[in-house]
Parts: sequence; structure tokens; C-alpha cells
Amino acid sequence: MSKPSQSPTISFEEAVTNLDEDKKKLVAELHNKALNLGCIATIAKAGKKDGSYKIEYKADKKAYVLFISRISKNGLSIGCKLLHLGKYTQLIDELSETVRNELLAAKACNVDKGCTAYIRFTYDGKEYLTCRHTMRLKTPTYSDLPSLWQLLEAEAAHRIEV
Repeated sequence: MSKPSQSPTISFEEAVTNLDEDKKKLVAELHNKALNLGCIATIAKAGKKDGSYKIEYKADKKAYVLFISRISKNGLSIGCKLLHLGKYTQLIDELSETVRNELLAAKACNVDKGCTAYIRFTYDGKEYLTCRHTMRLKTPTYSDLPSLWQLLEAEAAHRIEV
């Protein structure tokens, strides 16, 4: 019996090669900040199309993912796993317009059908039940880095407290 083949190692540079310079810079800065925070980065192909990758960041091998950079020929999306957003909603006012608008427009979770993957938070008098699987920022640019990192750093800090 033969051993299962291992996936070839994918470099960070290979994963980001199709991005424009602004998005490369954004992903590289997020990558470096996550590594400096102590996260482990796992790079893998995403789907069957060439040029599609995902880079997952988490505290350790058993931890839940903090965020995912999804890279394709069509661009970049950042999947934010802000499980504790309800504890730091005061940051929403300080976010860039792009990040705030996309965060608040994320798909509502289908709790009526039994989904338990929601993030519950209240902002500006409105309650949100956002699905953690679909909380993706699809149009971030390098100028959004401070906002993105502020959210991710707050989430990481709240995970340590738990």
C-alpha cells in the first residue's frame, strides 16, 4: 500500500503572486502582524482553480481560526472570525468606512433553521446575528489595515481571556 501523497508546500509569495500591489501589501502586513502576535499561518490551495489560496491564522493548531485571507484570480477577501465582537463593539465607530460597512452588511445567520454559527452583537441600537462563516470583507485596501488589525487584535485579546 502506498503512502498518501502530501500536498506540496506553498510559499507565501506564491499565494499572493496574483494580487495587485495594494492587496499584496495589505496581505503581507496582516501576515506579519499575525505572526508577531504569535499566530500560526497555514497556506493551502482553495478549491480546484489554479491561483486560489487560503491563508489561515490561529493561535495554535487546536485553536479556532482568527482570520483567513482568501486569494483568487478575482482578488482578495478576508474572513474575520470575530466570535467576541459583542464585547468590543465600541471599536466599530473607529473603523474605516469600508470595513464598518462590510462588517455590518455581512450575511445574517439562519438561526431559525438551527444554525449556531452566529456572532451576536448590538450596534447603534440594532441587534445583529451575523454568520461567522460569511463575515468576509471583500473590498479592503491597504488603507483599511489599521481598522482590520484593530478588530483582529481585539478578538485575539478576548480569546485569551476566555
